[in-house]
Amino acid sequence: MPNQVQRPPRMLSSAQPIQQLYIPSGRPLVILNGSTNGNLQPLYQRVRPLLQEGLAAWAARRGAVVITGGTNAGIFAVLGQGFARYGRPMACIGVAVAQLVQPPPEGVALEPNHTHMLLTEGQHWGAEVYAMYALAAAYGPPAHSLTIVVGGGPNTLRELEYCAAQGGRMLVVEGSGGVADALLDSLSGQRSGEERLQRLAHTAQIYRINLHAPPHVLQVLLDALMR
Repeated sequence: MPNQVQRPPRMLSSAQPIQQLYIPSGRPLVILNGSTNGNLQPLYQRVRPLLQEGLAAWAARRGAVVITGGTNAGIFAVLGQGFARYGRPMACIGVAVAQLVQPPPEGVALEPNHTHMLLTEGQHWGAEVYAMYALAAAYGPPAHSLTIVVGGGPNTLRELEYCAAQGGRMLVVEGSGGVADALLDSLSGQRSGEERLQRLAHTAQIYRINLHAPPHVLQVLLDALMR
């Protein structure tokens, strides 16, 4: 059941240790990486069932901890709308660059259904990636976490390199375009010459789910991977 009262996200400093967030340990941890470009509305419509009826509903039911890019854009906005429908998880932490998140049109708005926002230093998008995966590593071991990848561009590739370096697992949404499909093509041998993708394909623990899979299939997969 959705929460009747949605409090605004708690604003955090990048220097604040995770122990001060008062989030119970041992919860499943999901990190969502991928597309936020405003020109990809057809993708966001197609992935909505997976992210809302699948991921958001599952995270609320399991009391999971979710980490995202925190902005009210793209897949993060879609997921946040899912939390408004199904209730917040134990915690949903957005990680974003402080200087770039201001009220439009000067900056990008924060997604209001997150429970916490961690704002980092930096001048450009991508500066927050280290803080995102440092937060994930501080919360718990990679065996209890999963990164879900929907589309994405250069910053998403950098996020996945951090994930792989920590020994994390990835669930890639096939058919979502961008880095997600490029990585799966590299995994299947259909793409060559892109060294970073090839390295990820050979070193990371990668699972896949089709963009058009029913939401309950994602929930079953998450339950199996996050026992």
